[in-house]
Amino acid sequence: MRKSSRSRAYAPRSTPSPSTASPLTTLDLDIAGRNSSIVAESANVCSNSTIPQAISGQKSRDAMKMKVADDIVENGRNFGDDLSQIIGEVRQRFQDVPPLEEDEADLKPSKAKNYDSDAETQQEPKQKKQKKRARKDTSKTGFDERFACNRGGTKEQIEDKSNPNAFIISVFRKMLDYYTQINDHWRRLAYTRAITTLASITDRRISSAHEARELPNFGESLSTKLEEIVSTHNLKRLQYAMTDPISQVKMLFLGIYGVGPSTAERWIAQGHRTLDDLLQGVTLTFSQKIGIEHYGDLNSRIPRDEVTKMADYVKAEAAKIDSKVELIVGGSYRRGATTSGDIDFIITKEGTTSNQQLSTFLITLVRNLGKQGFLTAELAAHSSSKDHDGSKWHGCCVLPRIPGFNDNGGYKPVWRRIDLLLVPETEYGAALIYFTGNDIFNRSLRLLASKQHMRLNQRGLYKDTTPSNDRLKGAEGELIEGRDERKIFKTLGVVWREPHERWC
Repeated sequence: MRKSSRSRAYAPRSTPSPSTASPLTTLDLDIAGRNSSIVAESANVCSNSTIPQAISGQKSRDAMKMKVADDIVENGRNFGDDLSQIIGEVRQRFQDVPPLEEDEADLKPSKAKNYDSDAETQQEPKQKKQKKRARKDTSKTGFDERFACNRGGTKEQIEDKSNPNAFIISVFRKMLDYYTQINDHWRRLAYTRAITTLASITDRRISSAHEARELPNFGESLSTKLEEIVSTHNLKRLQYAMTDPISQVKMLFLGIYGVGPSTAERWIAQGHRTLDDLLQGVTLTFSQKIGIEHYGDLNSRIPRDEVTKMADYVKAEAAKIDSKVELIVGGSYRRGATTSGDIDFIITKEGTTSNQQLSTFLITLVRNLGKQGFLTAELAAHSSSKDHDGSKWHGCCVLPRIPGFNDNGGYKPVWRRIDLLLVPETEYGAALIYFTGNDIFNRSLRLLASKQHMRLNQRGLYKDTTPSNDRLKGAEGELIEGRDERKIFKTLGVVWREPHERWC
């Protein structure tokens, strides 16, 4: 793949410089009550100076240490040492900050039967025990209606501004965007579910925490937030997230391709605050350099008409190589979204049963598009090997100048993210479901399959023969259907939903 020599500097967002940042801001915000290392250190300090020496036995000493540590962190007791002073200063500074674990009550799948928890494919984070609440009445809810895939939904329903709960939805959507940016999967999922619930209520306004608690997908925390929004037209947690300097820097760094939460946090701990800091003071991978050099382009949404033009360009080149190969754009574009974050191509051919049968086509397509300047950088690819079947290619592309479309006021090349995925015809239907989304709809389908002793993934629908309850392990079982999207819906007993009806 030819690497583009063209790159342009990105003007970083206005962020605090390392020299002006308070030393305390480099501490993890969880120091106010959640940093285990602080707790352990405080316990050791206090055990040397305050715990009676008469206590005998390691077990008794450990118990006393933890009690003293709790006094420092939770009750603000001061033992006259440096650590107590630091903790006191941090507590004072962040006393109005909403606790970061506040959403966790809404992440744990509810045991109420009027909605699907969709927790079948990933392990939920461990949660603190919550006080038991009365089960919600599900007697009027049919089994099928409890699954989002059977209810479906459209983009217009989700974005309906006439909805009596539209303002609450708009605030929740900002929280959803924030958690999406910082890669907080479970909180993103919690807010997505809550938004879907509110969007489905068109006959009344939810105005109290008590009302919210009776709704599916609302736990104690989200219910309290809803009441705060209704009462104050504001949400303190959102305000903090949007103004906290460290959170802003973390979101900036997470916008770089190939950077995850741990890398972003390490860079912050090292004192880096801007993209220029990273270019000058960090050893970056090729992908990360590309992500920084074209940060603005790669983090901007792609208009639907531009995605369509790119799809036409790639399809035209693909037809020159093999006219029998079929390409379709998946993701939110297939669901009818007006903008997309990137462009996902699903590539298949009639009669294929494995990715290897299409690998030569992909190699040729990538080479030709690179020569033409359409593909500008390879970020990741799986080459044919024992472990990988050459089924994926991730990179960047630029739409060439098209008279009357992107040359008004002068042509300016814009870098976009593009993914190419090979799928054999035998798996095409399952892959379309998987790569169309949305995630709530897909998780609901997979949960429904598991309730019927089947398993659905991006390769097909299988009879679940795994004796264990852990569906992350074990064999897939006997293939029922993989190539036909509609047949998978029918086998599961789900009403067929067009892609634009899969907004949940």
